[in-house]
Amino acid sequence: MVSALGGNDVGVLQPPFSILPIKGAGGGSLAGGVQTKEYVIENIPFQYAIPMLTGWELGYLTDDQHVKDVGVWIGDWSYELGVGKLHYTLSSIRADNDKLPGHYDRHKVTVLGIRPVAGVVR
Repeated sequence: MVSALGGNDVGVLQPPFSILPIKGAGGGSLAGGVQTKEYVIENIPFQYAIPMLTGWELGYLTDDQHVKDVGVWIGDWSYELGVGKLHYTLSSIRADNDKLPGHYDRHKVTVLGIRPVAGVVR
């Protein structure tokens, strides 16, 4: 089964994101395991907005490891129509065979917007 959307009632927003890897990336968690962070994108000029994970980068904070588990995903999201505010949580994991070393993550989210709100300038 396939669904398609098109026309003037559909648009995408690209929040800023560099496609280049971060040299000497910092941040992340030394504890390891699943990391979850909350994000907010404001001033979205659509009646409905859906976050789409369209890019990511994962790396260890320490030496390279033997990867057992790896992944990035959007867990929960909600959209406040009246104020055009999209909330979402992003989780990531990168685990070794015998331990959970700390890791960092970066991601790119593209917002799928449906039905523009009248009178809002993009």
